[in-house]
Amino acid sequence: MDVKDVIIVNAKAKNKITLA
Repeated sequence: MDVKDVIIVNAKAKNKITLA
């Protein structure tokens, strides 16, 4: 996994937590 992939996954996780 590239650093960009990790950033994207983290961003999605943060969005889910924020929406939840």
